Amino acid sequence: MALRFSNLYGDRVIDRLRYPGHPGPWSVQDTWWKTLFSFVNCQKYPPSLCFLLMTLGPAITVLALFDRQPGPLGRILVTFGRVPLFFYLLHWYVIKGLAILLAYLRYGRADWLYGNTDGVTAPSDNGYDLWVVYLIWLGVVALMYPACHWFAGVKKRSRSPLLSYL
Repeated sequence: MALRFSNLYGDRVIDRLRYPGHPGPWSVQDTWWKTLFSFVNCQKYPPSLCFLLMTLGPAITVLALFDRQPGPLGRILVTFGRVPLFFYLLHWYVIKGLAILLAYLRYGRADWLYGNTDGVTAPSDNGYDLWVVYLIWLGVVALMYPACHWFAGVKKRSRSPLLSYL
């Protein structure tokens, strides 16, 4: 933070010439929140040192603060963390199946959700409010927990090196 505050390193004018759209040095703006946004507006691609320090620094600090035995919620999250690729691959099929099921329940058809949709359009009122999407997200995570817990046990009991990637 001190490096970014000094405006002496990174995000220089020469970088803006080399990378169009590149943010420049931060500056005081007319409101405090615009000044804050100017301060955190660092170059992401390619990552500047200020960007890396401002993102990795807090992440490492939070990691150190939470480095303890997990509670009940932490144990659930650890279960998902033990099988990340399994969760990732499975959630696509679960969500797709759920989307098709909800479309059939709501509209009596789901043809716009299948592969080739030439000439097929979704109903104009297709979609849900954000709070419904969050409830569905929580439901999908809860639905997938038993499968992830089972697969974590399979990985723990197995000596197959291939399972370490799932």
